[in-house]
Amino acid sequence: MRRSALTVALTLTCLSPVAVGELGYEVFEVPFPPDETSPVAVQGGMAEGNLSFVGVGDPVDRGTPYYDSVRKLWRWQGGWTQFDLSGDGDWIARKHIRGCSATGYVAGEYGGYNKAMGWHVTAGSATARQLPVSTTEYSGAVAVNVHGLMTGYTDKSEHRRAFAYDWQTNSATLIPHLDFDGDGVAHLMVGRAVNNHGVVAGIVSDDGRHAFVWSEADGVSDLLPEGGTDDIYDINDTGYVALSYNGSVHLKQIGGELINTHLYSGGGSVGINDGGWVVGSAAAYSNQPALYRDGELDPIEDLLVGGGAGYDQIYVKDINQRGEILAAAQPSGSSGHYVNLLLLPVTGQNVVANTSFDDATGLNFGGGGSGEVVTDPADASNSCVEMTTGSPVYVEQTVDTPNGSFEIAFDYRFLDAGGTLDVHINDELLESLGPAVAADPDWVSHGFLVTDEALYDLPGATLKVTLDHPGSGQRVLLDNLELRVVDEIPEPATLALLAGAAWVPLVRRKRR
Repeated sequence: MRRSALTVALTLTCLSPVAVGELGYEVFEVPFPPDETSPVAVQGGMAEGNLSFVGVGDPVDRGTPYYDSVRKLWRWQGGWTQFDLSGDGDWIARKHIRGCSATGYVAGEYGGYNKAMGWHVTAGSATARQLPVSTTEYSGAVAVNVHGLMTGYTDKSEHRRAFAYDWQTNSATLIPHLDFDGDGVAHLMVGRAVNNHGVVAGIVSDDGRHAFVWSEADGVSDLLPEGGTDDIYDINDTGYVALSYNGSVHLKQIGGELINTHLYSGGGSVGINDGGWVVGSAAAYSNQPALYRDGELDPIEDLLVGGGAGYDQIYVKDINQRGEILAAAQPSGSSGHYVNLLLLPVTGQNVVANTSFDDATGLNFGGGGSGEVVTDPADASNSCVEMTTGSPVYVEQTVDTPNGSFEIAFDYRFLDAGGTLDVHINDELLESLGPAVAADPDWVSHGFLVTDEALYDLPGATLKVTLDHPGSGQRVLLDNLELRVVDEIPEPATLALLAGAAWVPLVRRKRR
């Protein structure tokens, strides 16, 4: 048995190859509205039927710097609805900070005058308010929680203050200034993030840059007394703040240790969920996007079913409580063209008894050719199945399918051109690969989701992989066959809409 990229990444987290809780990600291209790009946040739990609000960027250049970062709010509910949030539809959501909540509250700025604004989006409309935080220009709201508590900054001067605005009472509180240099004057204080318990995290430029946290109950505190904070990215509901310190993303609670995730913002953003999972970029992996969880750092590419095949570059944007990651990617061979991706977590138990083909236990070979367990010609320490056509030839074994969506994944290698590989459960054709145009120089991994409810909860079902060709003597190698439970993904009907009424092909990259 060889280890796939997915298995290797999971080994780093001390999980066995078939343990419940293994993590992978399916890749779906999200059909954002035409001519809209750069998603900034994914909110809500789609499987529970909640609305999912996403801020997306408008690429139209209006000839003025005030509109360079114009954002619009869209809601996905079987189709896209755009909300004009400020009369003319213009608002600005701050980079690195979620500007919208799953409950439809939005934090931003109004047009070119940069006045702090808030909105509450309901099923049919959006209510707008200019926040009572400043009489000058250049105030802004940059983050909001599910209760409508917003934070941001009051003006553009060096005496800028952070605020907490409560939508329910339509009142604002100026966060007390932490005076580090002793001059009694507030200096460039900005609220950057707020969690659902009303804790605000921000930054103040006073005798160096310091991170602070504030709540109505506990007041304001210096989060990192030694200073040196470059930026605040996010705060989760357990009180962990994701901040930039000495060039990388660290996690910090009041009174807690400083935890280095070895991430940085890179070309995308930094997001954290309540489980302490953080997404960003990692210098250790050639500045590629990575996921930090449970003290381990995994390249996103290694967690993808398909290994990110078809994309030259992926930029992560955000992660929500369900572990869903929003990203943008450049398709392979394209120039300056990006698509938006939703990465959906796949965890669960592999129910295939003989996955590794170390021997023929539980395997049934049949058809017009031959099949057997052999030594991998490229790796004498590995065993695999070899099938040779006298057409068709198959290998099958008995499985109990789960009562819900599942993934089938395997490694294959066509040793000759022309063959076709088909996957069945009972008599239902699920997937067909080929015909092979040439022999594969290396192993290829493939995975796909099964969402047909007629195939759920079938005890003693037959999982069959068939090699077919009009002639004889065509060969294929097969290894690492898995049927894995899929936990906590959106309902199939929702995903079918989300993926443009079709699943995105999930062809894994070739082995390196």
